Amino acid sequence: MPLESKIWIFTKSIVDLERDDYGVYELLDVSDKILYVGYGKIRCSLMTHFADGKEPVGNAFNFSVEYTWDEVKAKKQHKDELDKFYEKNKKYPRYNKQ
Repeated sequence: MPLESKIWIFTKSIVDLERDDYGVYELLDVSDKILYVGYGKIRCSLMTHFADGKEPVGNAFNFSVEYTWDEVKAKKQHKDELDKFYEKNKKYPRYNKQ
């Protein structure tokens, strides 16, 4: 299940509207299944996942974000989200390397 926040279409024009503050984000496929859970400065981090970015996530169609405004809180929430995903699915999201 995606983060408890609104789901947006994963396009550069929409991502460009995001703040570049710390938080956690999820990249989702067309069925809103989680492909990747990440954290960092949101706008900058999300931009790396487009096809021409440093860490592309194929099939990403949507995304959701929760801002923490703090790097330490973002790291902790990231770990918590990955742990929840693993507990439910017995594996990590497709594009998360563990």
